[in-house]
Amino acid sequence: MSDQTVVVRKMLPASCEEVFDAWLDSEGMRQWMCPGPVTNSVVTLEPRVGGRFRILMKSPKADYDHTGEFRVLDRPSKLQFTWVSPERTIRKRSSPSNCMNEGLSANLC
Repeated sequence: MSDQTVVVRKMLPASCEEVFDAWLDSEGMRQWMCPGPVTNSVVTLEPRVGGRFRILMKSPKADYDHTGEFRVLDRPSKLQFTWVSPERTIRKRSSPSNCMNEGLSANLC
């Protein structure tokens, strides 16, 4: 287990509600959850506390399977969930309360 923390901040031209809702909309997430060489994503979400999610990112060379569980859903100020990837486990938290200044933070553990 690591005690390092990585914080990712991004200015988003969207309201706090729009940022929060984007994380809970599987159809929309299929369009924007395609980093780097990923060409499409298959997304299954159960947007409730204790609900699970799965995001399968597909690229020409590999598929990347991510799963997790929603821990806190307090629209629009706090969204917290676990994130499990094949090689690491990340605990992510989105706090859209100041979403023009601060978007997502990821705590590596």
